[in-house]
Amino acid sequence: MAQQFYCDAKTIVPSILEYEQRSIAQYRDSSRYARLHPTFLKKIDDAIAAGTKQIHALGNCGLIFLLVNFDDFTMTYYAQHRTQIKAHLRDHQGLPFVVRFGLLSSRRIENTRALLSQ
Repeated sequence: MAQQFYCDAKTIVPSILEYEQRSIAQYRDSSRYARLHPTFLKKIDDAIAAGTKQIHALGNCGLIFLLVNFDDFTMTYYAQHRTQIKAHLRDHQGLPFVVRFGLLSSRRIENTRALLSQ
């Protein structure tokens, strides 16, 4: 009998504050997007934890797929964000994951080596 494999997808969206700021027609310094705030990294941790819980409710094998939409929608600081997220997730020991940056982008971080051992 084949082993069941599950995928849980989560989306991380811009903050409410960002949506409110976008509705105001005024100049804003984009350097405020240069570093991800710890609450953003917590959103990633929470999404991975929720995905893990949902997959483990059904079985032990699975993949967590995160679609990340930054407050920096132009992705001007993508390189810095990628580095920061990779450092944050470097020691992740749970289920494998894929982090995709933006719906239309092919940019991603994968931690799928663990799939081969399942």
